[in-house]
Amino acid sequence: SVLDETLNGLKVIKGFNAESKFSSIFRNSTSRLYKFANDLAHRQNLASPTSEFIGIVVIAVILLYGGRMVLVDGSLTPDEFITYMALAYNILTPAKAISKASYKVKSGNASAERVLEILKTESSLKDLPNAIIKDEFTSDIKLNNISFKYKDETVLKNFSLTIPKGKSIALVGQSGSGKSTISNLVTRFYDVNKGEISIDGQNIKDITKKSLRNLMGIVTQDSILFNDTIANNIKLGTQNATEDAILEASEIANANEFIQNLPEKFNTNIGDSGNTLSGGQKQRLSIARAVL
Repeated sequence: SVLDETLNGLKVIKGFNAESKFSSIFRNSTSRLYKFANDLAHRQNLASPTSEFIGIVVIAVILLYGGRMVLVDGSLTPDEFITYMALAYNILTPAKAISKASYKVKSGNASAERVLEILKTESSLKDLPNAIIKDEFTSDIKLNNISFKYKDETVLKNFSLTIPKGKSIALVGQSGSGKSTISNLVTRFYDVNKGEISIDGQNIKDITKKSLRNLMGIVTQDSILFNDTIANNIKLGTQNATEDAILEASEIANANEFIQNLPEKFNTNIGDSGNTLSGGQKQRLSIARAVL
């Protein structure tokens, strides 16, 4: 995670001459890993000689006790004793294998717990049992006296807004005034605490999340792109889009000009997070994706 964070923020780290700080963080992280790996290796290396020593002790005890039964008491015949010794020795190997297996099971469980904790986390925003599928947007979006808070502090209080179809609405305000929150509520990444948001008079809580988001295109402040071709990034939300539709969307977003100058045009791979493109080019691809 330290490596990932460092590589993703490389521009900022270099810009603020913070290489030494992150080098120190990395050294501390690797020294902890080194210590833990060594402790683990020591225990693993001790396991084999310990089990061998215990095995020898067990065989020695059986030899002493069995030998006495054969030679002194006469309660056991020599051939029975040899058979018993052979069986006892054959049991030792699987017994050691069981101890190694139990260690591996514990190790696997520790990893599984961390992964399953994430996989089993259920979304708090569930579709209603009778939620409808909405296929088109016809009249307006209404925010009716909505209030919302993330924790204790209310971000939006009794806020109302009507957005008619075909109109462009700009939300202007200082940082933290709730502009991004409104977009997160309309796309139903969160639910309002009071009031309601409706599309064409239908409360968005009564619409399935999938069909609601199918009606929307989102362009985020930071352009989020994926290590894939330009065409696949544009058609992310519309997998069955034709080449003509992709071309039209890129022209509307003013992205086609720079795409045509790339070596493989729409089939050019843009690298991790689209880092082979400039900031403006990434933004235009994001807009083309939303347009499509």
